[in-house]
Amino acid sequence: MWKLIGIIRQRVWHSFASAVIMAHYREVDSRFRLSKFSKPYALTGCTCITKVKAWARKWKINEEEIAFVFEDGDKDKGDLIRCAQKHFNFTPVFLKKEKTAAFQAADLLAYEHLLANTQVCKRGDGVVTFDDLRQSLKELSTLPGGFEGNDWGVHREDDLTDSCIKEKIQPRSERRLPSWGDD
Repeated sequence: MWKLIGIIRQRVWHSFASAVIMAHYREVDSRFRLSKFSKPYALTGCTCITKVKAWARKWKINEEEIAFVFEDGDKDKGDLIRCAQKHFNFTPVFLKKEKTAAFQAADLLAYEHLLANTQVCKRGDGVVTFDDLRQSLKELSTLPGGFEGNDWGVHREDDLTDSCIKEKIQPRSERRLPSWGDD
């Protein structure tokens, strides 16, 4: 584990992570048609794309030189493709896990990020201190973009609700009335 984290530290320019608390996603989806707008995989994928693009602009890196590569095989891959085309006007690249070692680093960060966010949700007060985290996540958090770089994030009920309102996602309780031209 420590060798892998050491290699990641040497090779990574910046880190990005996004998670969805599924209980919160389901709650918001019960009130809004969120799952019709974006599945969790597309939501987190597009969040990472947004963060990468902002980072590239900040450091004056040509965005055309960045390949957005995702692990192939997720059942909601089509939703991520649809959302990336709609919001960013491109189609991400998908590779099988065994085609690139970079997925090992991404999987480790995703796993540790998920465990920490699950731990936060299980706590009644929602507060987890740095000392409460697993040592591997503490080590990964020193990567550029980690906790202090603000490029690791999580979608919770409040920001999912805010996004539904901002994007004008139809509430589930609201019945769409036919317009004059509808049959």
